[in-house]
Amino acid sequence: MKHYLLTVGMLLMTASLALADGATATQNFTLACPAMAVVHVTTASPTGLALSAPATGGLAPTAVSQSGGYLQWTSVQTTSTNNIKARVSTGTGTQVPAGCTLQLAAGAVTVDGTITGQIAAASAGTPGTIAALSATDQNLITNIPSVATGNGTYGSPLTYTLSASSWASLKADTTESVTVTMTLTSN
Repeated sequence: MKHYLLTVGMLLMTASLALADGATATQNFTLACPAMAVVHVTTASPTGLALSAPATGGLAPTAVSQSGGYLQWTSVQTTSTNNIKARVSTGTGTQVPAGCTLQLAAGAVTVDGTITGQIAAASAGTPGTIAALSATDQNLITNIPSVATGNGTYGSPLTYTLSASSWASLKADTTESVTVTMTLTSN
């Protein structure tokens, strides 16, 4: 009987050791963080810009400015920083009126601090001003690291300004429809 109990005990101990050895499982897979460049402008587009007549004859037409909403971005770059470039469409009926200049200014960048791992707004990109939008891409915001600005009133507020720039080219009753394209690119 002692021999039987000893054999049963040995079997139970061997079985429990075997179960302990076989109680794990593994999975192998890859992890990746691809480059990301997503840009968005909130829906607050300018309703239209028109030069204003001066209050007194002999003065230049008054430039007019309007908000263009907020420019927001998500950037995961492969280079040191990314930039947001802007350009205006060209073609008959889709360009800045002759004799006028369309300026685009990006305001101070704000970021949503509730986003996990978010960086400080001062490090989220350097806003600038494009003095005269044209068909050529020009830097609007530079030095953008890996960051997500957030939605709503986060990002960079945009301001468009239309002004007279060439008196000889100004023509009354000129109306053009423009499309401004903003692209997040790597340096």
